[in-house]
Amino acid sequence: MARVSEVPKVRMDVRQLQADVPLRPAEEIRVKAINVIMGIVMGIAISCLLFPLFIYTDGDSMEPSLSSGWHVCIKQPEYRIGDIVRYKNANPKVNYSHICHRIVDENEYYYKICGDNPKYPDNCEKVEKNRVVCKVIL
Repeated sequence: MARVSEVPKVRMDVRQLQADVPLRPAEEIRVKAINVIMGIVMGIAISCLLFPLFIYTDGDSMEPSLSSGWHVCIKQPEYRIGDIVRYKNANPKVNYSHICHRIVDENEYYYKICGDNPKYPDNCEKVEKNRVVCKVIL
């Protein structure tokens, strides 16, 4: 009966394996793309956590969901139906520059935004997506 010779155990660091084996072009592109995407995601997450906007709201159009006072507002790449957002007022006749209301519908270019207070049933407007500043979270 033939004896099988023992294979010597070789300890090799994973970093040595990675350094010695070059990536194929397709793998290299995939790795770079993943690194870029992860960098973007981390950048957005860090900016949202480290640089929130503190805003003061005044009025009752969002009661009972949102009362007057200080709130935290974070920027996001996109907003969804149900989010309470702060957006730039486009009416020059009004003396405030921003409004906080809830997104109730959307299409490719606009959000339909309304206040929550049933006291103001016609408190909705069509707002261009680029006018939304941030999402109110507290």
